[in-house]
Amino acid sequence: ACEEIEMPWGTVKVAYTVHPDFVLRSPKWREVFHGDFARALRYFEGELTWTDPEIRIIKSASELAYSIKDLVEAGKPVAYDVETDAKNPLDARLRCTAIANEDLSIVVPALSIDGETRFFSPEEDAEVQAILCLFLKLCPLPLMGHNAGQYDRLVCEKELGITPRLAADTLLLHLLVNNEMPHNLGFVTSVYTDFIEAWKAAHTAVTARSDEELHIYCAKDACVTARISGPLGREIKARDQWHLLAKEHELQKIGTKMQRLG
Repeated sequence: ACEEIEMPWGTVKVAYTVHPDFVLRSPKWREVFHGDFARALRYFEGELTWTDPEIRIIKSASELAYSIKDLVEAGKPVAYDVETDAKNPLDARLRCTAIANEDLSIVVPALSIDGETRFFSPEEDAEVQAILCLFLKLCPLPLMGHNAGQYDRLVCEKELGITPRLAADTLLLHLLVNNEMPHNLGFVTSVYTDFIEAWKAAHTAVTARSDEELHIYCAKDACVTARISGPLGREIKARDQWHLLAKEHELQKIGTKMQRLG
């Protein structure tokens, strides 16, 4: 992460990485350290490559329909993410869903953080869910997600009654690329993009302070997932590991069924 800190003499840019002594004791972190250092130099010189996506928080079924059309017409891989009110997907209620490519993130609200208020009338809600479910179930583009083959899948099956047509789980992609490193979205994003905001370290979705905060958080999750899918996929293909992904997905499905059965 990087940030600007106000000091008595002006604004100071600060970048963070793992401690060099830790890297000496754990050489597997050397590549991460080098990457963080290079990103820090780009940050100090104003040369970061990250650009914020457009975020649309949907207010009607028709807005969702034409926003999905924009994603489809762009022709780029998309990612989806769900936010809920519990860590156990079998107990969780769906608060919002985001679908995004590298440039556009669409957030579909469902349940407020107050646990009672819904964002649409029953009729509009049914139409919104029908459009969302149709897209996730029959997505004409490669559909990605981070841990989407397990947590997000269970939530979608429980709350929406559909199984998304997942092309690849980016968590599994990173597992194949480097099985010794952390696989959480915050870490993987820090390795493969110039996104410097520590949004994962500072925020837990189930403790969002406002609906807007939760929706922006969800939008960022989906967008960064879309952006890391490309470099991860290229690494998998360069390693000639793509055939292993199907096996990983099958194992993930078994784990999901075991979790559902308890």
